[in-house]
Amino acid sequence: MQYSLTDTRKYFSYYHVTLMLGELKRYMGRVNHFQVIELPAELRHPDISHSVRFYDGSTHRELLGTVCPVGDGAIVLDMGHGKTYRFDKQAC
Repeated sequence: MQYSLTDTRKYFSYYHVTLMLGELKRYMGRVNHFQVIELPAELRHPDISHSVRFYDGSTHRELLGTVCPVGDGAIVLDMGHGKTYRFDKQAC
């Protein structure tokens, strides 16, 4: 399944980010310029299939992992070893 957010309305939207590490859940703030890009086959690894790029207000960041769909519309990036990031689109 391919996930690629290229719609500029989503790109300029704000997303709330939550870091989940085992039982720990920590709100990391708001981000924008959010992109999910499926990596080409030659760059994939069993635990890395997507790149998630965003701007957190001070730095452009890129995280690698596997994107997992969530029924409530959020996007979850699984980075392995129990570390995940959840991106919830801020309501307009």
